[in-house]
Amino acid sequence: GRQPPVYFCPEPLPGAGADEIVASPLRAFDFDLLGRHKGPVPPGEYAMWWQTPEEPAFMESNAVHELDRIYQAMHGIESYLAAALLRALDKRRYAETYRVDLPEEPLTLPLKGPDGHVMVAELSREKGMRLLFPMGATSATHRDRFMALYADYVQTWRDKIEEKGLPLDDEEQRCGLAWWQRMKSTIGALENGGDLLDSLARLEV
Repeated sequence: GRQPPVYFCPEPLPGAGADEIVASPLRAFDFDLLGRHKGPVPPGEYAMWWQTPEEPAFMESNAVHELDRIYQAMHGIESYLAAALLRALDKRRYAETYRVDLPEEPLTLPLKGPDGHVMVAELSREKGMRLLFPMGATSATHRDRFMALYADYVQTWRDKIEEKGLPLDDEEQRCGLAWWQRMKSTIGALENGGDLLDSLARLEV
């Protein structure tokens, strides 16, 4: 019996193109919120994390905790996540694809993020699935919140797979967590010696 809510926006929302996805701010993260970018990766610099005045040290950043969550949850289910990403980007071609082995050589996929900027997904057997943000167009706050939502999403996938008793990936496919642990250990040693990291997984196009 209550009155319906009234929503107010201080300025007109930008119109969405035919191939763009309009994301609700109340919706949890899902690969379906990512759009397909046609063409090659636009020129620029992309990374998983980069140094800011507020967070000069990587090992003391918010990103470390979220990347830990992502890689722990992703361990053994990379093939399910890779298939989910491909289905989201091309539903007609990958509609019946439910598991995809990660490639030996890194595969980069330009994506249109929920904020409209192009980001990059990098898939490889060695490093797992990595999401790289456009450094010039992404604030550290947006990047960190995105990673937190992505970590929740990956954990949800893991919970569902374990609940249904689905098979995990073969051992040779589970390399991403080991790569991340080596990387974190190396960065920690460097920063303890006073050599701060300026960015992680930086891609220059």
